[in-house]
Amino acid sequence: MPALYRFHPPALMVLFADLASHARGQAKVFVGTAGSVLERSNADGFRFYAHQFYDGDGKKRERYVAGPIGAPEPDATARALRLAVAETKAATT
Repeated sequence: MPALYRFHPPALMVLFADLASHARGQAKVFVGTAGSVLERSNADGFRFYAHQFYDGDGKKRERYVAGPIGAPEPDATARALRLAVAETKAATT
């Protein structure tokens, strides 16, 4: 019968604890990859921000973030999401 638990090297345990601590400190946690923030426009020419990422099943997803581009509030929302993406990528590389 295989062991239910096994020991890992201390360095791996420290790395996991660091990542877990970082995740607990976030207001939001990405499910899947952190992705990136893109600028999109619809058929009417409305320009908006979208978040493109791979979900937990490995499927490429895209979700609306805010718009229109150039307005203070949507720009601030996109800037905050870009910062969260960059922090997550820095913590995982």
